[in-house]
Amino acid sequence: MIDKSRIGQMLLDVEQILGSGDFIYRLRGEEDPATVALEIFQDVPAERVVQMDIPVAETENARCKRCPDRSFPVKVYRREGRLPVLLLHGAAPEQGIRPDRSFQHRLGSAAADDLLGRLLEKVGFARDDLYFQEFLACHFNSQGSQVDWERRALQCRNLIEDTIREFKIKVILAIGWPGLMLLGPDRAAEHARTGQPAQFEPGALPFFVLRSFEALAALERKRQETLDSAKKNELINQEKSIKLRSLAVMQQIRSLV
Repeated sequence: MIDKSRIGQMLLDVEQILGSGDFIYRLRGEEDPATVALEIFQDVPAERVVQMDIPVAETENARCKRCPDRSFPVKVYRREGRLPVLLLHGAAPEQGIRPDRSFQHRLGSAAADDLLGRLLEKVGFARDDLYFQEFLACHFNSQGSQVDWERRALQCRNLIEDTIREFKIKVILAIGWPGLMLLGPDRAAEHARTGQPAQFEPGALPFFVLRSFEALAALERKRQETLDSAKKNELINQEKSIKLRSLAVMQQIRSLV
């Protein structure tokens, strides 16, 4: 079973690496986009989220009946790209059912999308080059046990395999929670630390793991808001470490396609 305490530990496990700071995100007086996104959904009643209408033209995740305990499918669970690279993303379980933001954002928030866009641009990718798929592809009542979440992840794996077959995917990149669920905390932590790929079966596809971009966006905000110079330097080093490793992984993926 997955120990939830390990997830928090993973996000804090960063190494200090020397490198250029030109990838550090600096706001120029504008309002934090992540904060704006959260404010938009603060007043949405829980019952409206639970009772969302499912589109008439059902997608694969809407048609899937493997998890009878789901609340509703993610509205835009997959975005098609131009290159055979599949990026898996998704939020860890929270209290209550989270709002479906899949129409607005690729990764769940404007801040995370912005980080991804800057990273892709640095290695010569366009945002529309990659396939995006949310994992899990449905919303659940997060009161479920660890066993429940492991079962749901196992059942949802078939949608990943369907995408691989249909679009001839050659490389997989898991950001945050999907990597933990598909590899387990120990293996995910090791591959995130080294930047070396695991293998996804069937097909032995290169399977890369990166830290959550939501967590990195939170680290950016914390660094921007910190007044203590020593603490700010510590956060800058942490931020550099994660971003440089993310950049190295993206460069590996670019070389494979």
